[in-house]
Amino acid sequence: MSGLMAMVKESSALTLRAVQCLGVAGMALALHAGAQTWAPNETQISPQPDLLDPEYNQARAQFTWSDAQGFLWVGNIDPATGFFFPPNGKGFLVDSETITADDTLLTLNGPEWVWSSSGDGVAYTKFTSSAHRNNTARLAYARPQPDGTWAASFLDSAGARKAPYGSETANDPKPRITYVDKDKNHYWREVDDPATEQPLPGTPIKVGPVRHVRGARALAYAAPINNVQQAFYRDLDTGQVTQLTFDAGDKSEVWMWQAPEFNNEFVFMAMVGNNELRIYRKLDRSESGTAQWTPISSAFAPSRDTFTSPEPFTYKGKSYIFLAMIIGNDSFPSEIWIANIDSAAPLLYRVSDNTLYRARTDPEVFAAASGLYIYYNRRTLSTASKKTKPCPGVECSEGIFRADTGLGP
Repeated sequence: MSGLMAMVKESSALTLRAVQCLGVAGMALALHAGAQTWAPNETQISPQPDLLDPEYNQARAQFTWSDAQGFLWVGNIDPATGFFFPPNGKGFLVDSETITADDTLLTLNGPEWVWSSSGDGVAYTKFTSSAHRNNTARLAYARPQPDGTWAASFLDSAGARKAPYGSETANDPKPRITYVDKDKNHYWREVDDPATEQPLPGTPIKVGPVRHVRGARALAYAAPINNVQQAFYRDLDTGQVTQLTFDAGDKSEVWMWQAPEFNNEFVFMAMVGNNELRIYRKLDRSESGTAQWTPISSAFAPSRDTFTSPEPFTYKGKSYIFLAMIIGNDSFPSEIWIANIDSAAPLLYRVSDNTLYRARTDPEVFAAASGLYIYYNRRTLSTASKKTKPCPGVECSEGIFRADTGLGP
């Protein structure tokens, strides 16, 4: 049991479910890199303080981000080691007058990858003047060129638009984005055809993601019905909306993807409340013989802790979820964790070393030849007003760190 408890924050009171998950994790990850025992770990990858919330592209071995001056960059990742080159992330200068760290309240996100058969591009918010406001925000798109450079331009749209999220279907001939207008109404369109823009009625009026289903021309999101946040699916070609969940608990962070462990059937994840990850699969559980979306597994945060920023990914034929964890009464995430979706052999374990008390945010995944890593931002803390919280300002950022997941190369 001592080895098991070393994988969790010593002060956390674990639920029985979490103990069961961690017990399996301890056995599964006992050996890594030969005879070396795996343990939570942390390595600095970049000291660049304004390299905030980068988005990673596995196929291109690159990442994209906007700096403190509003310059959009594409950085490079060594596929063998997972290290950045150059370390400051400034591989290719793509555009200017994009969002800065001060603009995140306007958009809640930075540049985003869009998977495309013509070369994965970058969708982002660009401003028509140096005054970065709702009414000057526009959609923009950067395309890779044959010589390795990038070409950026505004996307035609009907007025102010911002905060795009890109579709993630490999070799997609008609990639799509979702986004909002200045009044926080959601829309979608195909990147290369402004005439396809359509509003998304029924989605929450707020700046936040309406996510694309990975591998389908569809969206998955949460919206209120009968005072409970439930998961919904929207087919973009027909416009048909289907309610997916009817069970208890407010849903958020709805992601749908094709699970290799279920013959690439679609499954989806929802965060329920702020302390449960619930996985759904379409199964025949009704007397009528009609398949229904059914919970097949769940992972609970240790007692008093809460999840944030969960996102699924697949690796070596299995599905996993990375996330950040808010510990106890803190108001910010300070640890990075991983879960899986296998109810027969569940995993839920911390990957980041928590020796240093820091804010750890915006986790993302990249698989290098040397191993599978979770990358994240790390920020120092302040005790202003006698309350510990992340130190404000770019100068408080310590750059990009990563943790080896122990899942092997």
